[in-house]
This record gives sequence, structure tokens and C-alpha cells, in this order.
Amino acid sequence: MAETYPETDFRGPWAYAYAFYFATFPACAGTWIAIAAGLRLSGGIAFDPQEDKPLTAEAAIRYAHDTVVSIARLEAQFGAHTSI
Repeated sequence: MAETYPETDFRGPWAYAYAFYFATFPACAGTWIAIAAGLRLSGGIAFDPQEDKPLTAEAAIRYAHDTVVSIARLEAQFGAHTSI
């Protein structure tokens, strides 16, 4: 990742990097919840290339919460089986 994003400060060398992919909004929320839990336990960081910055556990928890809220809003607007 450091070679792909040389301008990003990843705050130290890390032994592991995990990539997460998702195709639906519920999967996105679940992914952020899992990331937040892992960061809280490990003290590590997450990197969202769309935001182009490292995220702490607290930031990942906010992302997870915001994603769940967004899903509820979208389901209310478009129906419960939205898989945009």
C-alpha cells in the first residue's frame, strides 16, 4: 500500500494489510463494523482510498454508524430490498 499511495502517511510499518470489498450497502455497513472492531482490538488503522486518509478505530466506528443510518434512509426511500 505504501508503494501504491506514496503520499499517504500510514503512521508506521504494519505487519498486515487487509482489503475489503463489498457489492451492497448492507455489506458495506458490515464491513465497516468489522473494520472498526478489528481496529479497536488491534490499535491499527484503516485506509479508505476514496477518502485518501488513514482512519482510527473511532473514525471507522463513525463510518459504520453513518453507513447504517444511510442504509435505513435509502431503504425507507426505495424499499427494504435495495441492492444499489
